[in-house]
Amino acid sequence: MDKIDTKSDKENLLKELTLLRKRVTELEEFKKHNGRLNDIFSSLKDLVFVLDRDGVFTEFYAPSEELYLPPEDFIGRKYFDVMPPHLNTLFSKAFKKNKNGKVDEYSYTLEMAGKQQWYYAKQSPLFTEGQFAGAVAVIRNITEHKQLDEKLKETEDRYRTLIELGNKIGEAVIMLQDINGKEGIHTYVSAQWPQITGYSKKELLGMSFFGLVSPQFRGASLKRHRTRMHGKTIPDLFESAITRKDGAEISIELTSAVTIYKNKPTNVVYIRDITERKNMQAELKKYHSYLEEIIEERTRELEETKNELERKIKEYEDLQDDMNFMMDNIPLCLIIKDKNGRFLRMDKRSRDSLMPADVIGKTVYDIPALDRDYCDFENRCDQQVIETGEPQEVIFSFKADNRQGLRRSSTGQPKEVQFNVGAKIRKSAEKWRKIVRIPHKDKNGNVDQFILLSFDINDIKYAEKEINRLYNEEKRLRKKLEKQMEQKRDFIRSLVHELKTPLVPLIGASSMLADNLGEEARQNAARVVLTGAHKLEKRIDELLDQTRLELGTMNLSLGQVDAEKLLIQIFDYMQYRAANKKQVFKLDIPSSLPEIWADEDRLGQVIVNLLENAFRYTPEKGLITLGASCSNNELIIYVRDNGIGISNHRQKNIFLSYNRVSSKKDKLSGLGLGLNLCKMLIELHGGSIWVESQKGKGSVFSFTMPLKSETKDNIIIKGASL
Repeated sequence: MDKIDTKSDKENLLKELTLLRKRVTELEEFKKHNGRLNDIFSSLKDLVFVLDRDGVFTEFYAPSEELYLPPEDFIGRKYFDVMPPHLNTLFSKAFKKNKNGKVDEYSYTLEMAGKQQWYYAKQSPLFTEGQFAGAVAVIRNITEHKQLDEKLKETEDRYRTLIELGNKIGEAVIMLQDINGKEGIHTYVSAQWPQITGYSKKELLGMSFFGLVSPQFRGASLKRHRTRMHGKTIPDLFESAITRKDGAEISIELTSAVTIYKNKPTNVVYIRDITERKNMQAELKKYHSYLEEIIEERTRELEETKNELERKIKEYEDLQDDMNFMMDNIPLCLIIKDKNGRFLRMDKRSRDSLMPADVIGKTVYDIPALDRDYCDFENRCDQQVIETGEPQEVIFSFKADNRQGLRRSSTGQPKEVQFNVGAKIRKSAEKWRKIVRIPHKDKNGNVDQFILLSFDINDIKYAEKEINRLYNEEKRLRKKLEKQMEQKRDFIRSLVHELKTPLVPLIGASSMLADNLGEEARQNAARVVLTGAHKLEKRIDELLDQTRLELGTMNLSLGQVDAEKLLIQIFDYMQYRAANKKQVFKLDIPSSLPEIWADEDRLGQVIVNLLENAFRYTPEKGLITLGASCSNNELIIYVRDNGIGISNHRQKNIFLSYNRVSSKKDKLSGLGLGLNLCKMLIELHGGSIWVESQKGKGSVFSFTMPLKSETKDNIIIKGASL
């Protein structure tokens, strides 16, 4: 074993020596190769680096201004150890191509001395004896070239924008050159010029501009062109005319400037079609003439208006006389005061009651018959209207020689005042008047005067007293009714308690008998007792619900209800009723129904009640349908049957309490509360219920449920519309 191991070690050592000699030979060849490159690299202004087959820098040459790091920081290190991270992928891709014998070209950016620099690189593979030995890259700074390209692009974009802007605003741009003795040859035309002239772009290029100019403007246009081409200054804007391809003559406005295009002097002309403007100028001239005619006509009309105004002034004076007549004969007192409380005008009734004949221009303080307290009160009322600018009402009661006033204010409670009016108030029964102050404002919004209207309101006051008396009577009767309702509620509660207490053991015992008795006759008797007990319990529950709804204490637990699921459950539950009477029971609902906001138990109670009525009043082999549909944000649920139907005069009262549909064939049970309960429960949900029926042909009971509601969960209904 020792000899075998020794021999194996010798073979491995020989292999390693062979590989080392090959590597030394490659390095010597590579060094000779690099030596030949030194002279080339040192003469270049570009950045050059050499990588060995492992991607390690062996040579690095660069002008000082292009150094990212000192050259010694590159030699002996791999590129991804020294190059910026964002270039690693780029260099890795290039080096991979080099290993496959391919040349790669790429560009990148570096920030040098705070400025962005652009570089272009060409990286080629190096081979020794047909084996990949490394790569050499030549990198050139193309920042200046890049900046020139950007400036050129910016200039081209600016020029293109100007041309496009000219097209958008209806301006054409053309370039004219003198070629082979021909003046004004089109060498460039923008897209707008063919639209103006009617010629195609191909037809215009090579055509003389002056061949388009109308004869009357051709000489002046040629003169301007020659002057421009010789570098002389001429006025900027010039109006001319051209003849379109279709023979129509259009007016144009142009300006020009000389530049060099393709090493030749070029007259760059900006042209605008002003035909529409010329037409507008002509129309404007016509319009001026029309205005002059209108002014003459308006002058005549003003003269007529003046005469009309004089006539209206006369009518106003006559109207003023009529108003004076009405003021003196209307059944109320009317007084006009200025902002200082001076009387400006009043009707005859006011003058004859308290005021002396010469009161105009005076205040209440100037009237001897009025005492100081009353004058102060009147003045305060006047000032309040002037300060607030709002109308004011004051109500007075006259009794003996005292006057009481109640002033109504929007900012507080009315205030009661008492004052002596004077000897002119006759002693009589209590009388009431209302005085309304209405402010008048000038153009600046300030109160300059106000009107006082005094009304006799005795009838209104007497009516108010009667209303108060009736209100108190109604209040007394309402309390009496509430007491009776409370007594009724207590009675119903006691009645329900007394009726339901014996029902519990009765139901339990009859259920046990029905399950345990062996003889079929006895079982049937027990089932009859059980069924009767359940019916009695249902009637008691109906009576209790009726009382709760009437008293406004019914509780609804509202929430999202899956209408489709509820209808299917009820349909399955009621199948036994149809089977017992050999009736056909159908469910007619769409494939999907929306959710509704409702009390699921109470809603189910309504549907079951309607179905039980349908089963009860439909004969054997009859058809009962439970269906639903959506319309106008509402869910419509209906129960249809082809039973005995309801006559028209009975349909009006079908939803009232204790109302039932009678049948000659059947002696029907019930209190007649079911449909009334259905109506109140549906209306509490915000829906409505109705019936459509024909005697002997059947009935359809339908009701609606809102699809959406802002009501929160678990509300308590505090009132019911009965």
